[in-house]
Amino acid sequence: MPGSEGGVEAEVINAPSDLLKAAQSGDLADKARRETESTVDGSEVSDVDVIVTDDTHPAGDYETKGWGTVCRANENDMSSDNYGKTEALTGQKTVLECSEECNSRGDACHAFEYRKSEGRCEIHPAPVCHVANQNPVWFAPMPEDFQCYIGCH
Repeated sequence: MPGSEGGVEAEVINAPSDLLKAAQSGDLADKARRETESTVDGSEVSDVDVIVTDDTHPAGDYETKGWGTVCRANENDMSSDNYGKTEALTGQKTVLECSEECNSRGDACHAFEYRKSEGRCEIHPAPVCHVANQNPVWFAPMPEDFQCYIGCH
């Protein structure tokens, strides 16, 4: 259709690593542009956007303490909930969803702890001043099930 405009957008969510790399490099968008131009006679793609979403990384400025770590109020904190101050969100959350929830709370969220076996997100409204290794006795079958993410606000 002469004079018509169109856009091509390549979106890749939870893709295998080779597909994710192709999306990030722009190869998928280029392929979509070429295929669209050859399919629609006389058309030209003027704008191509690539959106790559990886839900295993947080959105925002968070420092990860690595798998097998848990967030604690201080070195003496042996509680599992920062002395009753945390809120656990369940329902197969992702790291991305946890970070977005923490971001939405602003100053009322200093960190979050993610448990991958449950998709569980623990929101920490109070400062996290210590990071510990998850208890190897309690979680022996899953040695790297938790990860503490501290907000760098």
